[in-house]
Amino acid sequence: MPWPTYSHRFHAHRGTGPWEWVVPAGKTAVVKCVTAYNGDVAAGTCYLQLDDLTVFLTDVPGAKSVLQPGLMLVFNEGEKMIAGTTNPSIRLTVNGYLLTNPPARAEGSSGRSPVAEGAEQSPATAGA
Repeated sequence: MPWPTYSHRFHAHRGTGPWEWVVPAGKTAVVKCVTAYNGDVAAGTCYLQLDDLTVFLTDVPGAKSVLQPGLMLVFNEGEKMIAGTTNPSIRLTVNGYLLTNPPARAEGSSGRSPVAEGAEQSPATAGA
């Protein structure tokens, strides 16, 4: 079954936030790019969280832009994607793909790795 892939803008904001977006049922969100433009001379920071876990953090110098392409941040259905900044003059966008889950995942598998589900770890990953 082919996975319909759609480019999607998850966040586009100016200010400090935080702003919350919840991945819809039957979907997986993949963040591929974060952009930030700081219209102030004072530096700031922008961040992206998966629920309460920070997965992306970068400094944004005053009167500069930051572009971070090539990311691969996966958010499963029902998880919160939270974005924010420390400077109200920063304009932040978070873009990527919104994928439709295959039927097996839609019927109950969480899509998380076996380690996250409590499966036995291999000797190479145990204690990592």
